[in-house]
Amino acid sequence: MSTIHACRPAQGNGSHEIIQKMLQASNYWNPDGYSYWYHDSGGIGMAKAHLHITRRSSHDTVCHDSLAQLTITAHARIDNQEQLIAKLGWDNTDTAAMSESRLILKAYQKWGRECPAYLRGDFVFIIWDEKRQTFFCARDHFGIKVLFYSRTPRGIMVSNEHQSFTLADGCNSGNVSEAWLVRQLWGLGPETFDSPLTSVSVLPPAHTLEISNNRISLSPYWRLEPVQRWHHMDRDELIDEMKHRFEHAVSVRLDSLYPLGAELSEGLDSNGVAGYAARLLSPKTLYTFTHQCTALNSNNESVWRPIYEDIGGILNFHDNIQPVWAHGLKDNEEFRQQQRQELYQAFGTVLFSRGGLFIRTRCAEQQGVRVLLSGWGGDQCVSNNGDCYADELFFRGKILSLLRLLRTKYQRGRGSHPLRSVLSLIKTHGGRTLLRKNSLRGVMTAAVMRYAQNHFLSDRWRKKYDLESALIRFLQSYQRYSIRSKEHLELFELGMDYRIVDSELVGRLARLEYRYPMLDVDLVTFAHSLPANLKIYQGIERYPFRRVLEGVTSTSVQWRRKSDVIMPWNDLSDIFEQRARRISKSLQTCRLVDEFSTPERLQRYFEARHPVLLSRLDFLIDVDRLGVSTFD
Repeated sequence: MSTIHACRPAQGNGSHEIIQKMLQASNYWNPDGYSYWYHDSGGIGMAKAHLHITRRSSHDTVCHDSLAQLTITAHARIDNQEQLIAKLGWDNTDTAAMSESRLILKAYQKWGRECPAYLRGDFVFIIWDEKRQTFFCARDHFGIKVLFYSRTPRGIMVSNEHQSFTLADGCNSGNVSEAWLVRQLWGLGPETFDSPLTSVSVLPPAHTLEISNNRISLSPYWRLEPVQRWHHMDRDELIDEMKHRFEHAVSVRLDSLYPLGAELSEGLDSNGVAGYAARLLSPKTLYTFTHQCTALNSNNESVWRPIYEDIGGILNFHDNIQPVWAHGLKDNEEFRQQQRQELYQAFGTVLFSRGGLFIRTRCAEQQGVRVLLSGWGGDQCVSNNGDCYADELFFRGKILSLLRLLRTKYQRGRGSHPLRSVLSLIKTHGGRTLLRKNSLRGVMTAAVMRYAQNHFLSDRWRKKYDLESALIRFLQSYQRYSIRSKEHLELFELGMDYRIVDSELVGRLARLEYRYPMLDVDLVTFAHSLPANLKIYQGIERYPFRRVLEGVTSTSVQWRRKSDVIMPWNDLSDIFEQRARRISKSLQTCRLVDEFSTPERLQRYFEARHPVLLSRLDFLIDVDRLGVSTFD
């Protein structure tokens, strides 16, 4: 883990002062060291604050190549080093030459702007190209790492530490975008991560950025496309290839000088990640963090025992898995408020965070864990449930195949009776006019519309930013009728990077980084290319990934239905009541509540008991407490 910084002052010098201020933004996580590079004239400054998690990271400093007139600072874990070195024809006998920064710099020299497409792993980097007088930057394919940039009268600044812009006087931390704040309070529809400050921008995933004195240019360098070369393989060959790719995706993310951890629920994705990680690490310990790390006791046994029995199934396969419980830490309202305040301070201004990661990261910190594996992102593609295959068969007129699929799904307890399902498909796809009339049907869309109707945000803001119309357009676009189209939606159009960036920023508070095997580029490309009938083979949804789980978790988890997963709703209901009482009390002294809501809207909201939106009210209270009073 590291934070990277670069600046080009508008006055032509003064980079030393700006860089030192930018580096102060990382003090909260106590870096292991720093490295710097300054242009002789003082017109360019680049720096890096280090946390030495891996064997190579201590060598990975700000790197300057005087002959090529290139300088790089990078926050990266490059997983295909051997392949890159071979393509570059580079002598790798020098250990220091193996650093990620040097490798990326060599790739830039060979492939120029196209170099990020050749990289595999999680990365952001900044290159100063002296000959072109340009900063060249890139962010990894799925946005696992974040990068901010700004060009103001103060000059050009680029960093992955948001607070560096406010500490270096590049912008005012209280000058929050009104549109941004309204979107955070609304909380419905896709949520792409943005800075709350109007002068700071975020580089999108799978994009490059070029900044010179005259222009800022953004360009995509990759998009997910199905690949044909696996079509000759039969079912078992495809499963074996997926196992190989998944194992590789996990193994390259195990590099750490510290104990390793993994999130673990009763779901397929986290069982796969934790199971393969435990097998690859053995006999070393893998620490696991379940839900909110709540240990089973007599008070919660009736709620949590069924869940923990399923989770316990994986322990029978791996002697080196050690569950971690939140002894000494209590995930209550006071703890979450304290963690949010620390996050705001580290970020440099307000930031909406769901807060579900705080207890896990703090428990991981207590165990000395610096790398936390997550199964998140699997549903989006690698373990896609294949439900849209029914729509594909309907459109192709494969009625017998469709009926067989619907029957086997029904026998598994998923979906309604086959004839009823066929009638539903006819109703949905019977014609363009009918399609439009039914485009907002479904459990998910009905729930979202109920949230919107009972939302606390006043009509003034709904009308000014056309929130309800935008939500309807989103829900209409959400309806996808092919597996690949649905995967693309989930991966790139719903703002998946918001969850990822939230994880990165919360993780830094505990001096750790998240890694996501399910978002390995080569694994996702392969999974996206699989034939649709394999993803729901004989009515069994997520079939390829269930086969990947053979021998690493219990058969009950491996072949379970999604509806088998038990959530502790009684427990969550009690938490809702506690939070609702606290928030209702805090709203009485919140100066912004009259600005963004009305008594009628608030009453309707609390009566509707929508826990999804409680965190949005909490955020409004925090914005008021932090004294944010100007909105651009």
